[in-house]
Amino acid sequence: MTITDLVAPEAILPALKVISKKQALQELAARAASLTGQNERAVFEVLLQREKLGTTAVGYGVAIPHGKLPKLERLFGLFARLERPIDFESMDGQPVDLIFLLLAPEGAGADHLKALARIARLLRDQDVAKKLRASRDAQAIYSVLALLRCVSSSPAAAQVALLKRAGAAAGVDEGEHVERTMIPETVGPGADETFKAAQGSGIVV
Repeated sequence: MTITDLVAPEAILPALKVISKKQALQELAARAASLTGQNERAVFEVLLQREKLGTTAVGYGVAIPHGKLPKLERLFGLFARLERPIDFESMDGQPVDLIFLLLAPEGAGADHLKALARIARLLRDQDVAKKLRASRDAQAIYSVLALLRCVSSSPAAAQVALLKRAGAAAGVDEGEHVERTMIPETVGPGADETFKAAQGSGIVV
């Protein structure tokens, strides 16, 4: 599974204007509902209840609000770059400006946890985050995410080239030093391994 398997081009908000965590969740719920056909209030409540268990901010300015819906047919992702960072009660104290919303069917199980772990590892990579922050429109953001789909299976030199291309799409200097990003396709054959991987990525599930 790749990030672009979860996020369609129309599920990207390149400059979301919000001033609080609650408002961000409301705006994300509204867009997710319009794209999935789910009830907007139901989506918002699922996200809000999850936040009450503990923040979904994973550090480094990144948050991954998530939840499960009984009528949802498949995993659904939505990415938002905030115009201004907001307080998300992150454990590292940093305000959040990159948000990846993940919704899953009620019975998603290990697939849900695998997706969470993969998203967290990608977005907490500082080179990836820098390119996403530098992207000013939905197409540029999607280009960065789409190029990352090949990173995990590419040799080291190819990985660097791909990340440089992603940087160029985002308007980042192509000659800038790019660290290699290693993201496994899966995090383990069973739910226990997947749960541990998600926890290791800074996610409280």
